Amino acid sequence: MSSPLLGVTPATPNASRVGFVHNCYTTSLGKFFQETIKKGILSVLRRIHDKEIPRYDKTPYVYDDPRMANLDRVIKESFKIHLNDNDAERKQEIGGMGADIVLFLMKEDVWYRMVVFRAIQDIVKDAIKNPDLFALTDIEQYMDEKFNGMGWESYRGPVMLSYPKFEEWKARPECVAEWKAIHRPNGQGPVRP
Repeated sequence: MSSPLLGVTPATPNASRVGFVHNCYTTSLGKFFQETIKKGILSVLRRIHDKEIPRYDKTPYVYDDPRMANLDRVIKESFKIHLNDNDAERKQEIGGMGADIVLFLMKEDVWYRMVVFRAIQDIVKDAIKNPDLFALTDIEQYMDEKFNGMGWESYRGPVMLSYPKFEEWKARPECVAEWKAIHRPNGQGPVRP
């Protein structure tokens, strides 16, 4: 059965998630994800971004191609807008380095450039043709409003109470129960047991 709150079937292993499969504070796999996998990804990205690529190209992240410069600008501005929680600096760094690496590959290799631009064109065409597939679910819209509208600090506390649809959701106990099941009582964000 599909969750009315999440818009997915959380019981399936590959569903889009709210919270973590393994609690990142209390389980060994959750801590492994937070402390080993995430830090490992950041370490590799920093090495490639800051050391290896600049050995090959002294100005790897400067683009004379206006399409590349525009793509770089749009991606970085989007990250500044949408990655703005209490860990914004690290998340923007990870996103920015990932984008820089892909853009560098596009700058250097015409094949990557063609493939990425074609993929972007295909995504735009598909978004126009199937806008519902790209629509935010209720919970994603809520998170966007909380993080991007008022920032992380206003997210803390009685989380759902300020959401405009809360009155409607309150009439649906399964929604409130699901939300409570995946959030710590002190309002510090989603976790999974």
